[in-house]
Amino acid sequence: MTTARPNVFIININPHNWEECLEDHIFGLREGASHPKFSKGDIFLVRRTGKDYGVMGIWSFSYEEYVTDQSQVPWTDAEYPWQLFYQPLVDFQTPMSEEFSGASKFSQKLQFTVQTIRGAVKLLETEQINKYIESILNEKAADCSVEVEYRGQKRQLTDVLRGIIAPIPQETKREIREVSRGIAVPVSQEKEQKQLVHSELQKGLRALGEKRGFAAEQERPCNHFRIDVVWQKPLSKTPDFCFEICISGDPYKDLLSLKHAKDIWKSKTILIAKEEVLDRASELVSGALHELEDVQLWEAGEFSQYLAFADRFHKFENYLR
Repeated sequence: MTTARPNVFIININPHNWEECLEDHIFGLREGASHPKFSKGDIFLVRRTGKDYGVMGIWSFSYEEYVTDQSQVPWTDAEYPWQLFYQPLVDFQTPMSEEFSGASKFSQKLQFTVQTIRGAVKLLETEQINKYIESILNEKAADCSVEVEYRGQKRQLTDVLRGIIAPIPQETKREIREVSRGIAVPVSQEKEQKQLVHSELQKGLRALGEKRGFAAEQERPCNHFRIDVVWQKPLSKTPDFCFEICISGDPYKDLLSLKHAKDIWKSKTILIAKEEVLDRASELVSGALHELEDVQLWEAGEFSQYLAFADRFHKFENYLR
């Protein structure tokens, strides 16, 4: 059976937080930081910033936890609402050289600027992954010549890393221009398609809510969370319905957002997800997130059909008036 390639992320760790992260192989997301969806087995290139910058290790994502008490985390320089936990595959004694130089901090080796990987966490595109992995295999061959347990199997780390490198067919990418230097950056068509599906469902839900007389809003803040779509009756003080959309990855964060909305707003909750995600969602609702036992679970394809039908039916109703 062919195993899907994992997503590969960069995480940037400040030097003053480095030892705490390294000791327990953890990472914290600050208040307001970007929070992509992670899946177990995703690969993280662990990057130390500062003067002696570079990739210092490769970790495999295990799970994440919402922080209810800041005493639970070892960092004191900011609020950290999320803590990420990893299985280390390898830690390097010295960083892999990225060679960012010049006023624009461009790397001839990696073929992008340091600005491309700014932020706490960054999902890498296929060409960026290939450049990083090839450089790691060249420079850290001895460190990577170890046996690791990854996705339930014992394998050579070099084999794991080679399996991540992917060809980039011209027909599956488009070019966008990086403003700082005019460098062409490939964007995965698959990722774009998932983003498009997510965006279209959001727009469809908002439009349906408005047609039904609700005040509908996308990306509504709810403390540390953002709800994909909310519907609120004109006389209600808080949202009556909250929707989360999960097209790929683990739905834990989406369900946790809905649980938070239910706790704070007493909203009715709906998760719309791809078929392969729904089984995991059902497990979570019957276990760790049992407070969401009344959440509605809808398959994304079926719900898209419903939205299209609802739109046609609404037009017919208007015609009859």
